[in-house]
Amino acid sequence: MRSEQLFCTPESYETNARVQQIAAAKLACLLGDAFSAQRMLDFGCGTALLAKEFAAKMPLEYYCGVDFSLPMLHKADENLACLKKEQQERHSQPFDYILECQRIETYKSSTRFEMIASSFALQWIDSFPEFLNNCSDYLLPEGILAMAVPVAPSLSQLENLWQANTSLPWPGLLFQTFDYYASLLASSHFELLLSKEEDETIAYPSSLDALRSFRSIGADFASMDAAHRRPSLAEVRDILESHSSELHWRVGYFLARLSK
Repeated sequence: MRSEQLFCTPESYETNARVQQIAAAKLACLLGDAFSAQRMLDFGCGTALLAKEFAAKMPLEYYCGVDFSLPMLHKADENLACLKKEQQERHSQPFDYILECQRIETYKSSTRFEMIASSFALQWIDSFPEFLNNCSDYLLPEGILAMAVPVAPSLSQLENLWQANTSLPWPGLLFQTFDYYASLLASSHFELLLSKEEDETIAYPSSLDALRSFRSIGADFASMDAAHRRPSLAEVRDILESHSSELHWRVGYFLARLSK
């Protein structure tokens, strides 16, 4: 699968991003009362799911959301405007935000933040070590990196069925392991404070509904080998329709502090 804004509308994303919503809520809960920030940078913000979850947990005053999809950012702008009004009217809490249409890998900023967060976005980037190096430039001393990312063996049942029924290479994303992220965090400029992985199962009425949910969140099946054509949704459905309509994810949660 690949990130692809052309196959996704913000409305379909918010309806179908069920595991993403679960991960955002759990990541916010992991912060608890021990970690707080007034200035937050959100990589791969989408429709700003994390902003609402984090604003309920901390005195968030300034939020910067980064995403490469303009339609997503337009929806995020609507959501954040509502959040700003709610913060001001209900909590007398100042809240400002800015949205940047950029890819995570090319984002540049001179602004420093107390917290960088990302949920269900870092699996798409080319170099996680490079991402960590960049984060150290955007965080204030002892700033917090909070991230939720799908890890192996997420969606492995789909990969196994595909390989058992076709000679084509698996067209989906190959997820990194939990240990991959944990070890790189531990050996970087960060002090790893918390790391855990949890399994999430999302049930759908049918296997076709499960497959359609990928497109609804901006993911599409695309061959990893340019020599092979991209399989159609019907071909994928024919292979999977007699099997479970549940999608199994494993999510890695990480909290790390920038070392002094």
